[in-house]
Amino acid sequence: MSYNINNKDQIFCQICFLGSTYVGKTSIINRFLTNNFNDNEISTCSPKYYEKKVETDNGNCINVQFWDTAGQEKYRAIADMIYKKADIIILTYAINDKKSFEEIQNYWYDEINYKSECKGTFIFYI
Repeated sequence: MSYNINNKDQIFCQICFLGSTYVGKTSIINRFLTNNFNDNEISTCSPKYYEKKVETDNGNCINVQFWDTAGQEKYRAIADMIYKKADIIILTYAINDKKSFEEIQNYWYDEINYKSECKGTFIFYI
């Protein structure tokens, strides 16, 4: 996380969601941003960026930047550019999709440990 030079109370945090297609990355982000859930969410085809300012109990303002990546294998090179500098990476999989879990184990976890500077990685399942 980085601090704004002009205002020490403003904190910037980049969160990147990674995982297979149709595991709920966009739904998780939309739920946080709007408190809504869409059963018919369309698959993400290119990275999308969302932003929300959150005030903490001690009065600090966190500017949270969410990066929603496309889950298809052909878009992994694009996701690579996004997660390298992320403060937090959330790996997502669907509990009813064994292949999505195997991709976390066999690809994403090693990939981010090798290429990313991120120190906070979480695994999230839906």
